[in-house]
Amino acid sequence: MKTILIPSFFFCFLNLAAAQNAWQDAVELNKYFEFDPLLFRAEVDNSTEVDEQAIMAIVAKYCPDAVTSIGGQSKVNLTECFKGNPFISLNQYAQQDFGSTFVPGMKGEGVPNLGGGLSGGNFITNLADGLAIFLVKRTKEELNAAFFDGLRKAMDKQPAYRALFPATFDLLYVIGSEIYNYNAYIETLREGFLKDLKVLPMNVREFSLNTEFIKKTEYRIVLEDLLATSQMMIDAKAPADILDFLSTSASLQDPLRWPDIQNEKTRHAMQDMAMSIRTLRLMANSMTGPAGDGWVASEDISIGMRDISHTYLYLGLLWQQGQGLRFSNGTEFRGVLGKMATMTQAPVSLRNYLVSLAQTGKLLENNFKNLLEKAPTGIVLNDEYQRFAGMLFDFLENTRNFRQQVILPDWKIEGGKPVEFGKIKFPAAEADTMERKVFTVLRQLFDLEFNVRQERYTLAVTNLTRLLTEVLSEDDFKFKKQFLRHVNFIANVAEARNSQEVAAAIELFALPPGSSRMKKQSDWSVSLNTYGGIAAGWENDLQQEVDDALDDKNVVGTYAPLGIDFNIGLRDAGSISFFTQVIDVGAIFAYRFSNQTERIPDLKFENIIAPGFYTIYGFGNNIPVSVGVGAQLGPNLRKIDPALGLDIETTKAWRLGFILAVDIPVTHFYTK
Repeated sequence: MKTILIPSFFFCFLNLAAAQNAWQDAVELNKYFEFDPLLFRAEVDNSTEVDEQAIMAIVAKYCPDAVTSIGGQSKVNLTECFKGNPFISLNQYAQQDFGSTFVPGMKGEGVPNLGGGLSGGNFITNLADGLAIFLVKRTKEELNAAFFDGLRKAMDKQPAYRALFPATFDLLYVIGSEIYNYNAYIETLREGFLKDLKVLPMNVREFSLNTEFIKKTEYRIVLEDLLATSQMMIDAKAPADILDFLSTSASLQDPLRWPDIQNEKTRHAMQDMAMSIRTLRLMANSMTGPAGDGWVASEDISIGMRDISHTYLYLGLLWQQGQGLRFSNGTEFRGVLGKMATMTQAPVSLRNYLVSLAQTGKLLENNFKNLLEKAPTGIVLNDEYQRFAGMLFDFLENTRNFRQQVILPDWKIEGGKPVEFGKIKFPAAEADTMERKVFTVLRQLFDLEFNVRQERYTLAVTNLTRLLTEVLSEDDFKFKKQFLRHVNFIANVAEARNSQEVAAAIELFALPPGSSRMKKQSDWSVSLNTYGGIAAGWENDLQQEVDDALDDKNVVGTYAPLGIDFNIGLRDAGSISFFTQVIDVGAIFAYRFSNQTERIPDLKFENIIAPGFYTIYGFGNNIPVSVGVGAQLGPNLRKIDPALGLDIETTKAWRLGFILAVDIPVTHFYTK
């Protein structure tokens, strides 16, 4: 039983504490407890820093029979204190090995007391209930081990895992077939997960530039540029500097790289993307100061574009700077502007584009200044960085707007007014698809880096998965669903603050120790075994008159036996077992899956006795699930209802049918 030792002199304070009434004591305890809506009682609030001594000072007053003194020290027996109290529970103290300092754990449903406090009754009751609780625990553990084994095999099979999570791969490789004993290695694995996640951006960089993974030239070109762009954003480089990089020294601006792109449409889309970014830089520079700031006010643009003299001067200067801007279909920037040379009023679409660009640019400038102003203060810049990044993405997407509003229309002048009379032939769909992919990848790279720096690993691996979806083909990323599950598990374990949260993360993703695999990997073995699952079949009552009166002999129920298994291993093909069972606690097993705290009524041995024999096949590939066929007697305990008690069949019946269950060896007597 769990006890907490307190120096005897501490109880001198109890006289002072006694001056407080129950109301004030409740106020004090409420600092460390919370109401659990599932259990309908007050439990320890594990999200709060707990003052154990303060709690014990109050608790001891209300449990005088649970306080004893030994060798100058006093102890509070937490198992007995508040035992049976329907309103308040100290289970979380009693169940865990707390020392003088309380370590916050997880909020949860409460932990079953395997010492008999739940069942409370006779030996048979405690034996059956203990076995059922054990089955619930081990059912989950078997599935957990299968999950870890699946992770190890996936990492061994897919090189992408090894490139992105090298420390985790190395650990799993060393652990090897011992992974069924995952509990012994979980802390080491967690450290490996953290190590990989902290350097995930660097691993992504190496992955992105590796031709083994990124097979298409266009994606390697884009990733070279976007990795650099993302780093510039994280380093809070000025938007003008980022735009200068993308429009001049970026790889996508190098015409010598374009011929390496095999697909002609994609090659043209890359060229058009490059020209669109250079055009955006030209237009942005035309409305800002030398440092890329001080944007022209949008209202001044509206007024200026109504002045035809100003418009001609502005377009003329742009024409001077637009030499060499040539799109894949032969359309030139200068040629588009030249078609407006005889107009007496500016195109509305051009004016709208300039107004929108100036508004977006001004917002970006303000967000960048706000970011720089707050940076020296040491404030965590989550919101500022996110706003800056979002505005930069919006600004860069003006590349599409210019192409759609200015480049694509074919202008003619009628009565001095520019009129769109058709659409010039331009591969807009391919260019738009390329831009969508480029900006999507850029967003994911930035968010991944940012989330890793903020230690928000679950968000980071989501960014990673979306990134891989964009740059890998379906054939190269056909393991996407499995990958997403595994990396989210890695991130959840890495973010866990204590062992309880680690266990919860494992259960969340695995729930579905791997000793069932020993039956499959050995030639033959003998084990004390249980199974947890369902059974279906037909029942024939031993009393003929009762059997004749039964209209429906079909039966479906939970299956949780205990017996001896004789096993023949088939390696990766699975195993064949001959199972002789003695008892079946399926009804308790089902009850404990949903309720691990309430007591069950007293049982007799005859309630759970269920001799029988099954031939069972364990699935291959170390999946801990089995199917079988056989027969058994009873049991006569069919159901536990908290409101009604035990549902007992007083007669005996033979059951013939099938089982589907998780294989749970308790211990192996012999293995060869």
